Amino acid sequence: MRICMVDGQGGGIGVALSRRLKEVNREEHEVVALGTNEVATAQMMKTRANRGASGENAIIRTVPTADLILGGISLGGHFREKEADGNFILKMIIN
Repeated sequence: MRICMVDGQGGGIGVALSRRLKEVNREEHEVVALGTNEVATAQMMKTRANRGASGENAIIRTVPTADLILGGISLGGHFREKEADGNFILKMIIN
C-alpha cells in the first residue's frame, strides 16, 4: 500500500503520522512524505519515510498514485484541478 502524508510549514502533523505508521505497520507500506516546503519534507524524512518530495506540483502529481492520503484539513487548497474552462475546482479535502 502506498501512503502519502501531506504537510506544510514545519511538518509536525506529518512527523507524528509517520512515526505512528512505522510503529504500527513496520515496513509493510511505502510511506511518501509530501511537504508544501523543503522544511516540512525534511522533517518527515527524518522519521524514515520511504520517499519525499516538496512543492505543490510534487503533491499534485503524487497524490493520485496513493492508496491512502493523510494530512490536515488546511491543505485542501493544494488539491485542486484545472477544468477545461480554466477554473480551478477542489479535487479533494483531507480531514
